[in-house]
Amino acid sequence: MKEDFNVIKLSLDRATYQIVRNKVTICKCFFRIPADIVQLAYDTQYSKQILGIVRGIVNTSSNSYFTLYSEGYAYCHSKDAFNEKTGKSIAFARACISAHRKFLAILNMVEAALYLKNCKVSDNQRREFRIIENEVNYLNSLINKESN
Repeated sequence: MKEDFNVIKLSLDRATYQIVRNKVTICKCFFRIPADIVQLAYDTQYSKQILGIVRGIVNTSSNSYFTLYSEGYAYCHSKDAFNEKTGKSIAFARACISAHRKFLAILNMVEAALYLKNCKVSDNQRREFRIIENEVNYLNSLINKESN
């Protein structure tokens, strides 16, 4: 399988869960964004906006990345029985949607910065739109499955 080096991915670093009184599930996710995509917007008007969305840079021996934080919540309806697995799935899906929306905002700013430099990243934007759409559909299927 041929690897596409033009694909910019948002990858999950870690996720933690908190359950509050068997009614609310909170998912806190940390995603990795390759530092080189964020650095494309350096020295432009978008630098500060992007750095306001991401957390600090992490340098490892093999690569550098920025951390993107997002949270997702799942609320158990008063008439429903609490299901930890479903609550975690819904909270995680919502955290993923939030993260991908933030990443899409970053890609939009990077594209605007690169447009000034005569480049585009529209393929990655379309991919992020598809990911968001798939996550929303998955979330709806989880919610609809629980309500039946």
